[in-house]
Amino acid sequence: MAGVSMMAVADRLGVSKPVVYACFPARDQLVDALVKREESKLMAAVLASMPENPTFDNSEQLLIEGFQALLTAAAANPERWRVVLAADIDSRAGQRIGHGRTVIRRRLGEILRGGFERWHVVDIDKKLPLLVELFFAAGEGAVRMLIDQPGVWTPQDLGEFTGRTLFNTFRKV
Repeated sequence: MAGVSMMAVADRLGVSKPVVYACFPARDQLVDALVKREESKLMAAVLASMPENPTFDNSEQLLIEGFQALLTAAAANPERWRVVLAADIDSRAGQRIGHGRTVIRRRLGEILRGGFERWHVVDIDKKLPLLVELFFAAGEGAVRMLIDQPGVWTPQDLGEFTGRTLFNTFRKV
């Protein structure tokens, strides 16, 4: 977000800098509004990529399809993802994203718990928070790789690779 300035926004919109200041008295307010708009759209896309009531009949395919859905959403709107991924965690915008990440982690925990219970994982309450973090980091890393290195992976191929890798890792828990 360091590259966002009132002048850059004015130039991009084809208006004068005072017009931008009339709408947003400070740069932080502009960035917050931008992140708020983009974050709400991304939250909907991420939550939509998660199954409502997973059966775990084929856990590997469930992970693959979830990552493919996430990465397809990222590929459809890479600029939106860049805005959210670039938000400084110490800013108000970053704190807002932190709340969204908490919601996503909570939902991931619910889904993963069901799979781990089915696999009879020992000490699930102890292990689950770390496994959620690993899953979350893999998803965010895959999104970054997809949008920062266009053409290297397709959402389908990267989703399959990421889902299969996590399945093989988690299955050994």
